[in-house]
Amino acid sequence: MMKINNLLKKSVFSLSLLVFMMTLIACKEVSLDVQDIVETAGSISRHVSNMGEKTDAEEVVIGKEVSATLLGAFPLSNNREKQLYINRVGVWLALQTNRTGLNWRFAVLDVQNINAFASPGGYIFVTRGLLDILDNEAQLAGVLSHEIAHVIERHHMNELQSNASFGIANDLSQFALRQSSGGDSLKTQYLSDEVSKKLMVAAKSLYSNGLAKTDEFSADHLGMLISAKAGYDPYAYLEVLHKLDKYSTDDSQLALLFKTHPKPSERLSHLDTLIQSSALNAADDKLLTNRFMKYGM
Repeated sequence: MMKINNLLKKSVFSLSLLVFMMTLIACKEVSLDVQDIVETAGSISRHVSNMGEKTDAEEVVIGKEVSATLLGAFPLSNNREKQLYINRVGVWLALQTNRTGLNWRFAVLDVQNINAFASPGGYIFVTRGLLDILDNEAQLAGVLSHEIAHVIERHHMNELQSNASFGIANDLSQFALRQSSGGDSLKTQYLSDEVSKKLMVAAKSLYSNGLAKTDEFSADHLGMLISAKAGYDPYAYLEVLHKLDKYSTDDSQLALLFKTHPKPSERLSHLDTLIQSSALNAADDKLLTNRFMKYGM
């Protein structure tokens, strides 16, 4: 219980930083400003000191840059109760994974588009429009678990490092080498301005075009397993996909989602094959509808 409370405190503190970031996202040098905020708070230095793997530390720094790019396009919701609720659900789900050492952060974007996003290092975002179509907490848990799965499998990191069109693989490799050299200065935990700008361009392209289909299928399946392990009805996630499948491909609310993900029907078909051999148990009392209606709507 103490571990859960500590993680929740970290998430709430990080959320306050994200809200403060809203006032900065219109700035041209937004990533630099965000770095200054985090440096002042000491968040990165504390987090790095608690991690055994330098690769996680590097991922957190890159994820912060990528998240700043995302927040430059979509504003955060100022509904504090809803933000706290999303963090409570998200942190509990993250505790079921093999990456509990990350300082997971969850937030609601104040846009009507139906979508959810993940960034390296444990940054997870869901839109207000997506919350509006959900019926219960188990469905929300399914969505968050899908995004958590992307972070667990390092899907975005792998794409950033392997996609030649982004032109930043060498920059990230050099950054990794600097990290592994064990420099004592906190500034070594930050990307240079030049690499930061390249990463922002790459992040915009990544969010606009999406991950590989195989990554999305993998996150669907792993997400259901995470949700089940956390005590939710994992099949509630299938209900979310069925909801999405009912929308027209021309619907503006889902334009980006449909562009960056396989068709919901294709995802359902793929999951149907995978879950036949999975030990997933469904139960009505794992939906938590009332709590979702109180905090998520």
